[in-house]
Amino acid sequence: LGAVRNICAGDTEAGHERKSACVGAGLLPLVVKSVRTHLRDTEIAELGCSALVNLVCAEAHEAAAASAGGHKALLTTVVAAMRMAAAEDSVMVLMIGGSAISLYTMRGGKVDKGLALTAARVGAVDVLTILLNRVPGVADMDTSIAAGPLCNLLTADPGGAEMRAAFRKAGVLTATLKVLKREPGHEVARELYVRYVQGAAADDAAREALSNELRDALKAAGFPPSELARAV
Repeated sequence: LGAVRNICAGDTEAGHERKSACVGAGLLPLVVKSVRTHLRDTEIAELGCSALVNLVCAEAHEAAAASAGGHKALLTTVVAAMRMAAAEDSVMVLMIGGSAISLYTMRGGKVDKGLALTAARVGAVDVLTILLNRVPGVADMDTSIAAGPLCNLLTADPGGAEMRAAFRKAGVLTATLKVLKREPGHEVARELYVRYVQGAAADDAAREALSNELRDALKAAGFPPSELARAV
């Protein structure tokens, strides 16, 4: 796994050629199988998720996913590794897994709505929220590592009932407000908050649900409502 990760590193033309060669040789499904087989081994999970991130390249994206059973199979594997890593308190696997989720939900340089919903259905929002809550306790780790992938998923379907339900269930709003309480100027967390709020703007029922959710989240985050405007 370490060799695959290293061989496929880099976004140069030569790096893309190496990625394509590895995908063509059938390495991606083997990496996926290794991670699935050894979910309790955080070292294998870290190396495997790193290899999955490095194997992605635009030229072979769809073929690569198909060779490993499709995007759902890839995302399910990454989420499973992240869940186990959360139980073992391995933040590094969570971080790398977040990058993998972002990469495997994109098509043509943009977040794909169908792939984003697939990610949400297999639990990506849950594990990314765990990461959002864990990163502040790790020295020199930027909260964007967690907030960015969540923002990407929400961007694909900001007003969608299914995506918003996944965010609500995972407690993303509370976790985001905690970030803003601690780091009022955090741009990615602020963008995540604004996108989530704006996603409810077009629907009366959604706005009412958001009002109740926001009240509870502010309290849980230790955020007096009078301070909210200053944070965002």
